Amino acid sequence: MNSRTARRIAASAGALLAASAAHAHFLVFNFVLVPNQVVPGVPSDAIGVGHIVYSHHTGLFSIDLTVWGIHTADLAGAAPNNNPAYIYVGAMGQNGDPIVDLAADNPTPWTDTPEGMELHLPTVFLGGDQGNISSDFGLNNEAITAFQTYIEIFTHAHPNGELRGQILYGPTLPCLADRDVDGFLTGDDYDLYVRLFELGADLADFNQDGFVNGDDFDEFVAAFEAGC
Repeated sequence: MNSRTARRIAASAGALLAASAAHAHFLVFNFVLVPNQVVPGVPSDAIGVGHIVYSHHTGLFSIDLTVWGIHTADLAGAAPNNNPAYIYVGAMGQNGDPIVDLAADNPTPWTDTPEGMELHLPTVFLGGDQGNISSDFGLNNEAITAFQTYIEIFTHAHPNGELRGQILYGPTLPCLADRDVDGFLTGDDYDLYVRLFELGADLADFNQDGFVNGDDFDEFVAAFEAGC
């Protein structure tokens, strides 16, 4: 994990703690956003990674998304609020209902980077009334802790969704070499890991030692060749 990411995570956790009157228990999710998780899948070279720190006591979470291959000018509004990114309830491979509009409290949450864009929101409620969305926090809490929620991003090139990521606990993935978390170990996972590694993304830290280096690549290849 690089120092900028560490500071961002610490700040996000601090903001959530300050918002809570009790000592909340935080859940941490790390996940990838890929075009082949969109239902149906789409042809795209874009990729993203996500990080969520969530308190199931308060219903508040912080979220950090980094996307490569898409810029803010590429984003397209989608139903129900004509915004480009939502959290949905739904299992892998299924489309569901939106529960959080990531632009509800901030109409321009995305910022461009040389290779894509980023989104950083320190305090978001998992539910409630948001424009044309109304959802129950209790049901949403059950869904996110059961890995039944996902994020989808919409663009002009792919108005039905270009990137999607199931919100999962990274360390509890059943097969760590299954980088796109689709339940299959294929060449797509190898290609995805290579891209994450070349980008120096936190999710390329295969051995979870805080650094992205050749040891991670070697351990990934070993797991991939062994079929996990």
